[in-house]
Amino acid sequence: MGSVTEARARFGSSLAAARFNAGYLTQQAWADALNELASAPTLTRAEVGRWERGVRVPHAWLPLIAHSLGLPLLDLARAAAVARRADGSTGATPSASSAAESVSHCPADQPDPDRSSLQTFAVPADDGLDVAWNGTGFLQLLEGWSYPMLNRRSFLTIAGVALTQPAWSAVDQPAPSLAAAQGDEMRVSDPLLSLIEDVVAHAQRLDDHAGGGAADFVEAQFGQVAQLLRRASYDAASGRRLAASAAQLAQTAGFMAYDAGHDGAAQRWYLTGLRAAHAAADPGLSASILGLMSNQAITLGALADATQLGSAASEAAAKSPPVVQALLAARVSLAHAASGDLTAHRYACDRMRGALKSAEVGGEPVPRWATYVTPTELDAIAGRGMVMLAGHVPGSRAKHLLIEAEQLLVGRARTGAGEVPQRSALRHGAWLALAHVRTGELDSAVAAGRQCLPRLRTVASVRSVRLLGRLRRELAPHARRSIEVSELLRELSGYLDSPTQQDPGDDGVPVRV
Repeated sequence: MGSVTEARARFGSSLAAARFNAGYLTQQAWADALNELASAPTLTRAEVGRWERGVRVPHAWLPLIAHSLGLPLLDLARAAAVARRADGSTGATPSASSAAESVSHCPADQPDPDRSSLQTFAVPADDGLDVAWNGTGFLQLLEGWSYPMLNRRSFLTIAGVALTQPAWSAVDQPAPSLAAAQGDEMRVSDPLLSLIEDVVAHAQRLDDHAGGGAADFVEAQFGQVAQLLRRASYDAASGRRLAASAAQLAQTAGFMAYDAGHDGAAQRWYLTGLRAAHAAADPGLSASILGLMSNQAITLGALADATQLGSAASEAAAKSPPVVQALLAARVSLAHAASGDLTAHRYACDRMRGALKSAEVGGEPVPRWATYVTPTELDAIAGRGMVMLAGHVPGSRAKHLLIEAEQLLVGRARTGAGEVPQRSALRHGAWLALAHVRTGELDSAVAAGRQCLPRLRTVASVRSVRLLGRLRRELAPHARRSIEVSELLRELSGYLDSPTQQDPGDDGVPVRV
């Protein structure tokens, strides 16, 4: 079994041979060619040397490396992943030796659809993110996000230790200093930081109002902040403000990806945001991201991961403002609901309400990213958990939980058409309609469902569309005995079967009817 050092050295020597065979006789010539492809003169001969000696395994540059050397991108990505992770595991992953040989032995004239188009290839969501929890590691991590053309990757979801270990590292590791970054291009000023923070807040409002429709804008803004962190000059305080902005943009982009059903991409955004929040020395923001990761794990059916992530979120939030503690208690309550633990869910909701009361009394400043946290929003989250819990208990107990859920959901579901947050109103309105169906209150279910439909014109949310698809399925058996249900089903079908909407399948949340 080869060690990591041996695997990297083997990959590096194979990469050097492939470079020579492709006609790049010097490392500088190849670096120049890659910089020209990237339209960004950032790669140095020294970095190429590190690749070829096995000191570092490239990841963001892989599409352009494959293109320049005439190699199949998927084979190259697989070989790089093995070199980076070599741990002696068996199974579908090829050995380090065979994977590295595929780099140097692939014929240059082999048909390869990736050569001309640099098509997307799939890697794990944490690919390239296993760097040191210090300032240097954080800046190295950002390298892969700085240039859009280097991000033509799709991401596979991860689970278990790969997901939970970074969560606990974010809680346990000391925050790094970013003051050492001294670039030549510009110095980050206070007015520029204020402008960036305004853009970050605007990006979050876009998500609240329109869902994922502005995902490209948010991702572009993250790329700009990442470049400043890597290339500009700033002191320690400014570095932490930049990192906080990057973390908030990553959190927003991650939720947009999750809400669009792109779970691998969402995990990658969350993991990147977690690193940025850690670099910003903002445990409350780390806790918020961990809470979203926990909620996503529920959707993926990974309840053990959801519980672990929720515990890490709670620990990170311990010294945060009460509003942040309330938000995290609400999010953690969902993991207990998905597991069918009513006692733990109620305890988390009690902590949520206690923290809200402390916030009202104490008057402690609320982080700008948490201004959307209101009693109405947190009640809606708790109500969603009640609907999930009802799927775990029989008969009359389930009905009592559903009635309680209705009371908690109705405030957010009735958000006015011109008010924010529209995405949350759509999502929780769908949950309210489902609760009504399950208690047999068909007229109320129809009314709640109708409130959702106009929001679909302005809110891009695949998860909400899937919830409405579930509502359609659960209402269908009642269509023959209710004209109102039949009419709503026709209206739902008009929206859900539209080419502009994605497949309204089940969203994966484990709920028994």
